[in-house]
Amino acid sequence: MKNYLASLTFFLCASTLLLAQVRYTGEEYRDYYEWFHQYSQTPDFYLDGTQLISFVENTPVKQLPQTNSRTLGTLALGQTVTNFSIPVDKAVYSEHHGYREQWFKVEACSADGNVYIGYVWGGFLAKSWQYFDLEEKGTKSLIALGLSTNPRQAPEDIRAMLKIIQNGKLIQALELDGICLFEDCGASSLLRIFDFNTSDQTIVFESSIFTAGCLTGIDKALVAWDGQQLTLIHRGEYTTGQTYANNPLYLRQATQTQVCYYQNENKAYDPVWNCRTLNQAVAVP
Repeated sequence: MKNYLASLTFFLCASTLLLAQVRYTGEEYRDYYEWFHQYSQTPDFYLDGTQLISFVENTPVKQLPQTNSRTLGTLALGQTVTNFSIPVDKAVYSEHHGYREQWFKVEACSADGNVYIGYVWGGFLAKSWQYFDLEEKGTKSLIALGLSTNPRQAPEDIRAMLKIIQNGKLIQALELDGICLFEDCGASSLLRIFDFNTSDQTIVFESSIFTAGCLTGIDKALVAWDGQQLTLIHRGEYTTGQTYANNPLYLRQATQTQVCYYQNENKAYDPVWNCRTLNQAVAVP
């Protein structure tokens, strides 16, 4: 998941069989690449002093970058650690649950306040995250995008997971098929949040991945949160125009309800919706 264009170009040209939805684009998406990496947190994994976040409960911190190494401590779900950059030629990789990922050197704080340094397998870390006040009560939840916690059963079985975390507790999670976040994908990731200011506080999360080089791929999933559950609204591969899911988004106000479908993106890369108003406000079954 290197964020540098040269690294991605080399990797993707040599590994085209790993990518299911790509086409030759050359420089066509350079503007999007530059915009994407203004907001992507992928560069944080390769810079000293950046904050990374645990994506699973009881994430083990190892003495060495090895699964069977001694465990120095564990991280709570959503706990932050400080990253120490590792040179590319010294990076260590391991496969776990069918996914190959790099080990990252981090500084963590134990429950009793002691600081220690160890290694965390990259699949146990969130790839993108945002803090957002979902309930508009002054308390921000952690919205995190990472690898699926379910084992990979076949090469084509590529899944991510979107999680809502509050005070270290998992509120809800949704698997996202086709969102490729592990090392072999060579992809950068991005998480954005769109607040529709509806009476039921509907929020839409955009989970995107971007691969750049001689082969370019842009996969996106739009997920709605209505205060009770996460629902996949749209998933598509933008460089090929392939749509894999397109479900209704209901926007409920006090006096009316709108039903919306994803249409396209505007010049700011924000989603554009095709909406119609129902006769009256209704509950969606």
